[in-house]
Amino acid sequence: MPKLENWALCFNSFDFYTSIERQNISLQGNVYGNPKFEEGKFVITSKVMDLDIPNRKAITYSGTRYTLGTPDQEWISWLKENKYMKYISEIEKLLN
Repeated sequence: MPKLENWALCFNSFDFYTSIERQNISLQGNVYGNPKFEEGKFVITSKVMDLDIPNRKAITYSGTRYTLGTPDQEWISWLKENKYMKYISEIEKLLN
C-alpha cells in the first residue's frame, strides 16, 4: 500500500457554508511505495472518499488506498492557527 509522508489535507474549492466533512478534500504529500511515481515524489491525490486519521488510512476517488505517515508540520501549525479542532485532536493522537 502506498504511503504518504509530510501529508496534509487540501481543501479544493473551499466553501464557508459547507461543513468540513462535506468539502471536496484531497491529500498532498510525498508518496512512497507507488510504482507510478518515483520514491518521495510530491503528489496531490484525487478526492478523499474515506479518511481514518487515527488508523492512518485514506482511500481516494481513484480507489488508491494510502497509509498516512507523519503529517506536515506547517499544516499542523495552520490547523492550530485556524482552530480546526477536529483535525487537531486526531493529529495529536497520532503524534503521541
